[in-house]
Amino acid sequence: MNYLLDTDILIDWLQGRSWAKEIIFSKGDRLYCSAVTRTELLSKPGITGTERERIIRLLRVVRVLNCGCSMWIRSLRQQPPSCFKSTLTIPCA
Repeated sequence: MNYLLDTDILIDWLQGRSWAKEIIFSKGDRLYCSAVTRTELLSKPGITGTERERIIRLLRVVRVLNCGCSMWIRSLRQQPPSCFKSTLTIPCA
């Protein structure tokens, strides 16, 4: 299965939450995040060098989608709004 992970899920992993680690290290799943999420993680004010390295290592496991706004609008139109209510993960087609 493919999953689009939001910033909160990746932050939970960085904070050591076990359920987030299970999602990220599950076998056979493809994990994605948006370029916006990558930017949010790496531009946090006061981030240390160690924290930056952990984020970079995490982003090696998660594929970063460099998508324009028009792609997101099209996908929202094609999917029922209920599938976007969860902030946990969104299965991708």
